Amino acid sequence: MPNNGPTNDEIADVLDRIANMLEIREANPHRVRAYRNGAESVRSAERRIADLTEEDEGAALQDLPGIGEGLAGVITEYVHTGRSSVLDRLQGEVVPGDLFSQVPAIGEELAQRIAGELNINTLVTQKSGPLAGRRVVRGREAECQRYYEQQDNA
Repeated sequence: MPNNGPTNDEIADVLDRIANMLEIREANPHRVRAYRNGAESVRSAERRIADLTEEDEGAALQDLPGIGEGLAGVITEYVHTGRSSVLDRLQGEVVPGDLFSQVPAIGEELAQRIAGELNINTLVTQKSGPLAGRRVVRGREAECQRYYEQQDNA
């Protein structure tokens, strides 16, 4: 099989980003969880997911835990085109200020200022380290870590 296309981590990151956007939009928690579980399944897969999309027109993807027909379609589209229409649509619907209002201690007004005045529009979920699993503003990890430490000790 050819060794091209996105890595499993890149595919999983797309699924995580979709889950984040759905969460911000307060979508059905089961749908959010489905994307997160799918991302974890892709990350832990022993085979290259890009290769699986070629087998049986992508049906092999559905053999992975947590990957149903819908997620298989999203994955296949991303592998073949490098884009996800689901993610593109969600990103178009979410205002950058809405991203930051999801971070503890950042209210709606401050979130709008961060997005507008500082032109920061990226929020990430840390995958490792002391902030693993927590949402932070890219480039402001140290400040976010101090905040979370204060909250944990309160």
